[in-house]
Amino acid sequence: MQQVGLIVKTAPSGPDKKTTSTSWVDIPDMSSGIAAAANSNLEITFSGEVSTSSGKRMFVRALVDGQPASPSDVVFAIGGFTGTRSFTFTKENLKAGAHTIKIQWLIDSGGTAFIGDRTLTLCSCPVVTKQGGLSVKTAPSGPDKKTTSTSWVDIPDMSSGIAAAANSNLETPKKT
Repeated sequence: MQQVGLIVKTAPSGPDKKTTSTSWVDIPDMSSGIAAAANSNLEITFSGEVSTSSGKRMFVRALVDGQPASPSDVVFAIGGFTGTRSFTFTKENLKAGAHTIKIQWLIDSGGTAFIGDRTLTLCSCPVVTKQGGLSVKTAPSGPDKKTTSTSWVDIPDMSSGIAAAANSNLETPKKT
């Protein structure tokens, strides 16, 4: 099986889609499959032109084989926002084989969310291969983090290590 997979899917241009659902529902045309080698990591990037009713929040999440990816849900637009947004979800240690990915949305009660042009990008790869690898890190869903520091500080839950095979992209090239 191929160790690295890349899928890019775009929805047809046309009239905006809308939802008033306060429960998770699939975003039209935002699902795809991808094949993965054993223990692959998966990066799921979703972007779209969105707008919401004034004062209401639009949430999105990614499902991998019916289970939420990390983080489990994000506020994608809020309070009458109109524009383009993007977010990357992750899933670690996939089993070998085919996987189904879906993007879902919901809106706060009494609101309406709209989505126009949109794209789903999937990249799967083991952490280490002869050609490189894919390391992913996602902070857990929950309350926002804040800082009052006036100097550089680490963002909580956003550090990770990386392993690299010989002659991979992280290795310093030999001078000739």
